[in-house]
Amino acid sequence: MRSRGVTFLQEIDDAVREQDWFVLVTGPGLGESAYVDHELAITEDRCIPIVTVLRVGGREHVPGRVRAHHHFDLRTDESGRDWRGLVQTLASAPPTAGEVSGRMPSRPAHLLPRSTDVAAVIDGLLDDVVRPLAISTSVSATAVAGMAGIGKTVLATLAARSCRVAAPLPAGRRLRARRAEPLG
Repeated sequence: MRSRGVTFLQEIDDAVREQDWFVLVTGPGLGESAYVDHELAITEDRCIPIVTVLRVGGREHVPGRVRAHHHFDLRTDESGRDWRGLVQTLASAPPTAGEVSGRMPSRPAHLLPRSTDVAAVIDGLLDDVVRPLAISTSVSATAVAGMAGIGKTVLATLAARSCRVAAPLPAGRRLRARRAEPLG
């Protein structure tokens, strides 16, 4: 193939970004592939739905970040049920992610990765969605507190923009920054 003057990773980026669905076909070694990890990061960043297909090996070959997703098992699909489900899924329109409303600051140029902190905020946001304890209203709130200048708004923005939050909240998310009131 003739070079177009871009790197292989850029070729992957461009190809993945143009798709409505990302089909991940599993097999041994998949979880250790830096290229697959890169592709999954792009799909998560762009909110591209991931469709996982078990083809060779077992669930242990599915990368941890998508292991909890539904899988189409084509290893022993004698009835053709999973195959038909896969075709039907890919023929349908992908789910839309809910919009983020509110004043959203742009991502700072000097952003330090805080994936553990962002994951903790996301877990707090999704706790009622993933593990509901009681029937509640359709509105819930998660607070991020701390001293001035440590990146609370950036952290909340990263969580609000996350596709992990967008998928289970199709009605949308609202970011609202408020200055804390002193107690007493």
